[in-house]
Amino acid sequence: MLIMQTNSQMEIGINMKDNDEIKQMLEDLQCKLDNMENQISNMHSELGDLSTIESRVDQVQSTVDSIESRLG
Repeated sequence: MLIMQTNSQMEIGINMKDNDEIKQMLEDLQCKLDNMENQISNMHSELGDLSTIESRVDQVQSTVDSIESRLG
């Protein structure tokens, strides 16, 4: 009986250690996910900036085309 109890206590200790390791792994993964989310958000902002720049370039090209057509 004593041996079985000791084994059970050891198993509980091992399980608790495993749980702590799993919790740490989950926390690490959450941190990585948060970082990835921030990177995606930053990329999205940059894409928005690029869209604005592209729109402005199109406006300038349109103006250049208009001037060229007037000059013949």
